[in-house]
This record gives sequence, C-alpha cells and structure tokens, in this order.
Amino acid sequence: MAVHEPELYAFTRFIYYAFIRPGELRAIEIQDVRFNQKYILVRGAVSKNGKTETVPIISALLAVISKLELSKQNQFLYLFGKGLIPGKEVSAKQVAFRRHEKVLKVLKLDNKNYTLYSWKHTGAVNAYLSGVGIKQLQQMLRHSTVQMTDIYLKSLGLRTDPNIENYNW
Repeated sequence: MAVHEPELYAFTRFIYYAFIRPGELRAIEIQDVRFNQKYILVRGAVSKNGKTETVPIISALLAVISKLELSKQNQFLYLFGKGLIPGKEVSAKQVAFRRHEKVLKVLKLDNKNYTLYSWKHTGAVNAYLSGVGIKQLQQMLRHSTVQMTDIYLKSLGLRTDPNIENYNW
C-alpha cells in the first residue's frame, strides 16, 4: 500500500496512530495538524461525540506527516481532500473505503472482514500491548471514561488486567 497507494497509506496511518475515525479524518484541515505542539485538533463539528478535542502526534505519525510536506501547503485545505490529497474539496465519503477494499482484494485479504476502520482497532490493540496505559489510551481514543475504553478493549479480545494470573488471595 505504501508503494502503490501512498495517499491511502497516509490516510490509514492517521487512523492507526492517532485513532481518528475515517469520517472525522476527511474533515481535518491542514491547519488542524499542529506540528510544533505535536497534536491534531478534531473539531466538535466533525467528531463523533460532538466535542472539540486533540490527539497527540506520536513520533511514528510525525514521520508520516513530515513526508507529506504539509507546511508547504495552504493551511486551509483539507488534509485528505479529493483523491486523498490536500485540497479545497472534502473527499467523497466512500473514496478511502473503496480504495482500501481494492488493496485488500489485491492482497487476497478481502474475505477476512477487514475494513478501513480496522486500522483504528489494530492501532489501539497494539498501543495497549506495547504498554500504553488504559488512562492514556482513553484520552488518545477520546473516550469519555476509562470504563468505555475497557469495554472497547474487551470487545477487541483483550483482557485489560494482564496481571490477573499473578493475584493471590
């Protein structure tokens, strides 16, 4: 995907590393990517919960952002406009989904129930397994409570208390 679909690859990296939902990501403007402060602003008008919040830019995502050379672009363009490149028009709702489905088909992964949204789930699982605490993960996922994050992780097949075998009473 990085070679043959670089725009889609960048789109998936924002989902994977920043947990931004595809629908939200379509509405992010370049000005919302705050390089120096290392966060992305997700405006309430586009967020699932209607709240304006920020998500951190971790170093792996910063590397992707650097390659996009966004500082050379008009700051008022959509980050992933038409064609999934910076532009004045919002990308059509299904563009990224359709392109992702084509990639899955080429890779013979189209019968595995993977979706574009799976990148968010996989990113959250990998973040948790790499040691990101549940409270920090709650903030990164923009969940309102730790309990919501716990339920989310359990729905993805994770036990959220990895030390349960070590308890003795």
